[in-house]
Amino acid sequence: MTHLPPGTSRRVVCRALLLGGAAVVAGCDTTESPGPAGTGGMQEARPVPAVDGVVAAFGQHRVVAIGETHGSLDLHDFLLTLVRDARFAAAAQVVAVEVGSSAQPAIDAYLDHRLGDDALLAALRDGIYSDSGAADPRTVDLYRAVRDANSNRKPEHRTRIRAADAPLSWRRVPASDTLDKDRETAMADVIRTSVLDRRRRVLWVVGGAHLAKGAARGILEGHLDQSIYTLSLYTGFGKQTRQLERRTAGWPVPSVIPIPGTWLSQVAELGNPNGPTDVMVPVAPSEAAEPPPGSAPPAPPGLPAALLSPSELDALLFLGRCGALRAMLPPHTGSSGAVATVRRCELIPSRDSSRSMDRRASSRTPGSASHSSRLASSHAPPSTA
Repeated sequence: MTHLPPGTSRRVVCRALLLGGAAVVAGCDTTESPGPAGTGGMQEARPVPAVDGVVAAFGQHRVVAIGETHGSLDLHDFLLTLVRDARFAAAAQVVAVEVGSSAQPAIDAYLDHRLGDDALLAALRDGIYSDSGAADPRTVDLYRAVRDANSNRKPEHRTRIRAADAPLSWRRVPASDTLDKDRETAMADVIRTSVLDRRRRVLWVVGGAHLAKGAARGILEGHLDQSIYTLSLYTGFGKQTRQLERRTAGWPVPSVIPIPGTWLSQVAELGNPNGPTDVMVPVAPSEAAEPPPGSAPPAPPGLPAALLSPSELDALLFLGRCGALRAMLPPHTGSSGAVATVRRCELIPSRDSSRSMDRRASSRTPGSASHSSRLASSHAPPSTA
């Protein structure tokens, strides 16, 4: 477990918080490096249309997981397309998200048209561990898309959304409290008891670190008689990105790229080896154009790299090459707002949110697979609806 030294800047903390998934980067690391050894006789990767690939995975797996990049605008857009597709609704019954289970009553009320957008967003902000992307109003889009799609479906084909993380309410956590709860076990337990025990199939969207064999994924697989089909959002090939990314030139967007038996299985690492905010350019809700590549200071020494092993993955979710990936980060809200502004991942809290953001920064243990938490015993248990 990596502990940040006292006095670590918010810029550093935010970089670490984003390690739950590989980085959203507009220019992944491009250091020249030899190609992967032993790929000469391996098959070329064969892209599959993304929705087709996800739906097909449910034919043999009860759990399909996407290792997300927190704050990825590209993943946000793809999920909207996916949940609106009737084939997905027929294949899976639940979407599990990385939100504290204490937000479940608000999610249920929203899907049942008993709660508005602002109230849902407030509940999500209060119950989410990672700041990245959480405060952006577009967070509600997924819930709205599911609600709207459900209105045209029979009850048995309506999609549920499950808050699959340890219960959390920042309003109830004292400023001096620490976060040491076992989130990995909590995540696995929520999905097992509220989804799998009811013979449902689930799309699990969660930070990539939680999909390691020693994290929530491994715990959950211990209760299954099959593996979890695991995809990771593509964000480069580590130090071999410059050399290997040219092989993605023919991959359509969006697509699922199966890994076993292909040259991808021999790649040393997937993801971005520098700080996860190597190049993060906020895209405000009103901005439709793709942001240009930018630059940011390199990550300080000691932070773990956001790298994934191909051996733990079934496929890549390809939503664009490194130079085209976009970040969905909280826009500036002005002095009256309670949302932190992120500029190249430097948190600039508004007046009302400074205490909350300081508490988050000082109490988390960034870089670990389980951003643990010790919370008040008054938190509501997960809903069983």
